[in-house]
Amino acid sequence: MLHRYLLPLGLACALLGANLPAATAADDGVRKGRFVKESVGVASVGAFPALPDGSLPEVDGTSVLVRTRTGVGFTFDTTALLPDAPYTAWWVVFNRPRACYTPYACGSDDLGNAAAEVGVFFAAGRMTDAHGQASFAAQVDYGELPQGEDQVPNPARANPVRPGAEIHIVLRDHGPALDDPEAMEAQLTQFNGGCPPNACANVQASVHRSPKVRFW
Repeated sequence: MLHRYLLPLGLACALLGANLPAATAADDGVRKGRFVKESVGVASVGAFPALPDGSLPEVDGTSVLVRTRTGVGFTFDTTALLPDAPYTAWWVVFNRPRACYTPYACGSDDLGNAAAEVGVFFAAGRMTDAHGQASFAAQVDYGELPQGEDQVPNPARANPVRPGAEIHIVLRDHGPALDDPEAMEAQLTQFNGGCPPNACANVQASVHRSPKVRFW
């Protein structure tokens, strides 16, 4: 089962409408009173399809999310993917997690919840190695979005990340690598790159709950 924990330091089923994981507790961060300076949250990686309770079966992988005063960044190290194949990682952010249907535990139903101020946008693209392993990394400043309609696939979900957001990282499979260089580039940068002729699907995800406190 997908579970998560926090290391305190001093420092979506398609994204456009299907299930996101219903994972667990909130990041606590590093606190001084009720304020957070920086925090690092570590989460398990789960694989779609979800179990009946909404959680994801765990795979051998780790997702680390760093929150600072200026933005957020993550690393997503995972296994159990197709060998030598293109994948993309996507930010799915719920900027007002208290407005989710289950406060501070956002899920797929909240993708259409305008009050949650949802954002879905491109994070990173990578080729797996011969063993089906890959590491993804990305960072974004608060209020910033990537450029291009292919990297923000739904204008209704074009909200940039804000401090305190609940953040899901969703990994998307783009099928076998295509021979055409332009098609291959699309497989590493676009929501439906390479599909058709391939079939794209969300395959893994991690969940980083909101710290419920504002940053310095």
